[in-house]
Amino acid sequence: HDYRGAVADRVDDLFLAPRSHPLRHDPAGGIGAADQGWDLRLGPVVLLAADTGEDFDKRPDLFRPLRERQVPVLRESLARAKDAPWRILLTHIPLFSDAIWNSEHARETWTPALAEGKVDAALAGHVHRWKIIPAGKEQAITFKASPRDAQPIDRVVRYTPPFPTVIGGGPDPRDATVMLLDADASRLIVRIVAATDGRELTRLNLSR
Repeated sequence: HDYRGAVADRVDDLFLAPRSHPLRHDPAGGIGAADQGWDLRLGPVVLLAADTGEDFDKRPDLFRPLRERQVPVLRESLARAKDAPWRILLTHIPLFSDAIWNSEHARETWTPALAEGKVDAALAGHVHRWKIIPAGKEQAITFKASPRDAQPIDRVVRYTPPFPTVIGGGPDPRDATVMLLDADASRLIVRIVAATDGRELTRLNLSR
């Protein structure tokens, strides 16, 4: 999740995740000390996780280098995944959204590597409202000036997502969702279901 408070500079020292390649770690610790990204092959699907850091452009001294250091990690993971039928990016903050809640610097920094590696879809959270952001539809996002959110001026950002993004629901149990993936070599289905009763709320269908 977002990095806030006194432990922000060292929070990534607390976590380990599965990796298909050796972990690189700087014993000095701190943001970016370990590879934030990891990848995991599950049948026809490769999951690739990356760390978007804070939202908006907060703490650029920490989080811009954090995102930039992940570019070669993403490239390496995608190169290993080139024979997988499906490649899915996992982030907390979506790179592509239809509102202000997206990771603009991560999008700008990572999109060339993600396009080159042929990512098929992304799964994200952060927004607290489930939705699917389709590929190929231009989004025009209006940012209002906000010192709190590191937005110095009013502006409009436009982008066209190259792959769909499935965003899960909120942290309140009544709004919480679960994502279920079903895939074979020719199709990928991502279902969003309500955590309270298992109702299907929406789904993403992709096929070759």
